[in-house]
Amino acid sequence: MSGVVMDQVDNTDRVDAGLLENCPHPAYVTVKGGLTKTTPIKFESVRVDVSICMPCLPTDAAIEETYTHISGTVDDLINRELGVALGIQTGATDQLPVI
Repeated sequence: MSGVVMDQVDNTDRVDAGLLENCPHPAYVTVKGGLTKTTPIKFESVRVDVSICMPCLPTDAAIEETYTHISGTVDDLINRELGVALGIQTGATDQLPVI
C-alpha cells in the first residue's frame, strides 16, 4: 500500500500520513509534464508546466500506485491551465484534487 487511501467522507484520495510516519526512508515519486501550444496570433505560443512530488512507501507496488495516482492529476492540470491560457476556459470549475 502506498499510503494513498480513500476518504470515506467525500470519496477523495488522501495520503495516510500514519503509514509514512513510521517509514524512516520514504520514496518520493515526481511526475512532471509540460506542453507548448501555438496561439492563433502569429508567432506566439504558450507553455504550461505542472509538477507534483508525493511521498510513498519504498516498495515497487507503492511507487507504481503513486505514479498512476498523480500522473492523471498532472495531465488534468496541464489541460486545465492550457485552456485558461488560451482563453478556452475561465479557470478551475471544480476544486483541485486532494493528493
